[in-house]
Amino acid sequence: MNNRREKVKLEDVANAVEGLLAEGKKPTMRAIHRKVGGGSLSTIQELYQEYAENKKVAAPLLTLTPEFQRLITTEIQKQINDATADIKEDLAVTIDDRDELIKENKVLTIKIEEQEKLIDDLKATVNQQAGKFTQIATELEQTKNNLHFQVENAVAITVRLEEYKKRDEYQVQRIQDLEKNLETKKDESMNYELRCRELEHKYQALGKDLQQRIELEKSVAVSIEKEKHMTEISAHMQTEQKLNNELRAERERVLSTQKEILQIEKRFEKELIEKDRELLKIRIQ
Repeated sequence: MNNRREKVKLEDVANAVEGLLAEGKKPTMRAIHRKVGGGSLSTIQELYQEYAENKKVAAPLLTLTPEFQRLITTEIQKQINDATADIKEDLAVTIDDRDELIKENKVLTIKIEEQEKLIDDLKATVNQQAGKFTQIATELEQTKNNLHFQVENAVAITVRLEEYKKRDEYQVQRIQDLEKNLETKKDESMNYELRCRELEHKYQALGKDLQQRIELEKSVAVSIEKEKHMTEISAHMQTEQKLNNELRAERERVLSTQKEILQIEKRFEKELIEKDRELLKIRIQ
């Protein structure tokens, strides 16, 4: 027996048949099925036949008259016809059930095909997403490497900036020293100019004094005094020559100082330009 047969027992079918007979109802397969409350019609048919066989074996042997035998035969034939009709009806129901199952099977087959197609689409989507994930992972790795390179570059730039900062501090100190030196040179130049002016004033004063003495000598008639004055004039002329030489030397020193100041200013301007270029390169990097 299969699982359905095991659910419906012979005792259940027998009780259903006897109950229907006791109620005066005909024990058809559908009536027995409703009475039992479960099982397939084929299983109930097998159990009913087994029940009928057992009833035949259990029935006592009687001597029946021909009329009674005819009645029994008629009843049996009627039951056979009824059973045949029930079987045909059950067969029709079974065929309908089969057709319904076939339809359901077709629907399920279509749904299965749709599900398989959906699964294939999902697999393709998953594979596509996996490819995208692989591409994203590669891009992330490249980005990570780029960031690592940028960090290293930033560290190198920081080191270079520290070096430039130190160089700038040195350059600033040097510029400050040059500015102090320049101020000193300017002060010296101003002092030289003042000294040159003082020498010019002194030279002019000596020239006036010499001119006065020359005029005085012209008016002096005594030759001795004239010679004496000539000696003084010569001395004054020598003094004037000496002052001229000193003035020339001071002027040359002033010019030299001015040239040195110009060179310092040019060097200072050149260093400032180089510093600006280095800062511009750092900003561009």
